[in-house]
Amino acid sequence: MRGFWILILITCLGCSEREVLAEDLHFLNGYWQIQEVTLPNGNKKTYGPGAVIDYIVIENQKGYKKKVQPRIDGTYQISKDQEPLEIHSSDTGFSIVYQNQLSSWQDRLVSLDSTQYSIINEDGITYTYTRYQPISIEP
Repeated sequence: MRGFWILILITCLGCSEREVLAEDLHFLNGYWQIQEVTLPNGNKKTYGPGAVIDYIVIENQKGYKKKVQPRIDGTYQISKDQEPLEIHSSDTGFSIVYQNQLSSWQDRLVSLDSTQYSIINEDGITYTYTRYQPISIEP
């Protein structure tokens, strides 16, 4: 019985999200595609390769996010619109705060590493992104 509880403890610890650290924030820079959306009731929607990806630039905890479309030749069609953002720190971790002329909102960073990140918005919806890898077509 004791071995059963140890196995449960190890499993739970292995599944927990790693805390986002200040030195991890540079990982947000680059191209990201949405992988999964999890609603507060637990329902999930998984996404395949998309036509539109996010491009994020952050320096000194300020930056922007743009929508871009990858092209077959390896270049990107870039939207002229961009969302300014700031990274805010609190006792509960880091949040990405957006503010434009129409509204403001924030997403709390749940996890972040070089290949994936997750955020949860104010409505309790979790978005998981993976680092975009361009499709390479060999002649």
